[in-house]
Amino acid sequence: MKGKNRYVDALIDSGFKAIFGKPGYSEELLKGFLNTLYMGEPNFDPIKNVIFTNTIQNPVPVRGKTIIHDVICETDNGHRFILEMQRARKDDFLQRSTYYTCRGVTDQVNLTGEERPFKYKFLPVTSVYICNFMLNNLEKKLKSHFVFRDTETGHYLENGIRIAYVQLPMFDKSWEQCVDKFEQWIFLMKNMHRLNEFPAMSLKDEVFARLEKVANYANLTREEQAVYEADLRWVSEYDEEMATGRREAMAQGLAEGRKKGLEEGREKGLAEGRAEGRKKGVAEGRAEEAAKIAVNLIKSGLDDQFISANTGLTLQVISDLRKSANKS
Repeated sequence: MKGKNRYVDALIDSGFKAIFGKPGYSEELLKGFLNTLYMGEPNFDPIKNVIFTNTIQNPVPVRGKTIIHDVICETDNGHRFILEMQRARKDDFLQRSTYYTCRGVTDQVNLTGEERPFKYKFLPVTSVYICNFMLNNLEKKLKSHFVFRDTETGHYLENGIRIAYVQLPMFDKSWEQCVDKFEQWIFLMKNMHRLNEFPAMSLKDEVFARLEKVANYANLTREEQAVYEADLRWVSEYDEEMATGRREAMAQGLAEGRKKGLEEGREKGLAEGRAEGRKKGVAEGRAEEAAKIAVNLIKSGLDDQFISANTGLTLQVISDLRKSANKS
């Protein structure tokens, strides 16, 4: 593996998809994780089977954008699940996640034949957002569940929406300290890329034993390894860019604070500098993210269709990047 960690990092998109989004390999893992997450929750029947569906929502772009989720599946008891790993902090993620979940409903509403109006028949949608940061305006706990209920009687709206948030910074336990299977899942998701071996006790569980095999870097296909390595490179570059942006923001804030004078105060300059630096870093990071991954995949010899499916970029953009890469 050329010095790479034995197991993939589940907190980056390609690692998460390798574990939970691979048809023929991930169904039992996905089912096991969801049943563990929702164990004891009201009006939830254990999942027996899952079927993967298209991860692209809004296939007809709105304002030139599509929504590409990490995993979308449907269950034998008639629910649609959306799973999303969110590594980088977004201050508006609660609003974003609500929008993504609602799209999971509206994208099921189809016009059939010449009938009017739309037929509003859809599967109940459950979204699970696993976040490697604390969300604004959410309680400080590991997992939070939300449903549609009558505020007076508590009656649950069956054909509706559920959302679960998992805030990974709220978990800092060893394997031995985990009190239930959900915490064991979270321990492995957070730490597997640092492990040389899975905990011996975990391998006595059939689902975790399967996870150990699926998450093993050596068991990825060549294409999956190329995508994962490109993702790792981008994450490393992005983290460094963010750190550089923060350092520049502090320097800029100090300079602006001095220039504006004591009357406005050095603290105000620092705050403005940090805010500007973050804004600049995030904007540049988003703009360059897809392009960097695409260039790495081009250099790995993958075709444009494969790169488009894994980055969300159009074939024309990938063609332009390929020409630039060939010139360099």
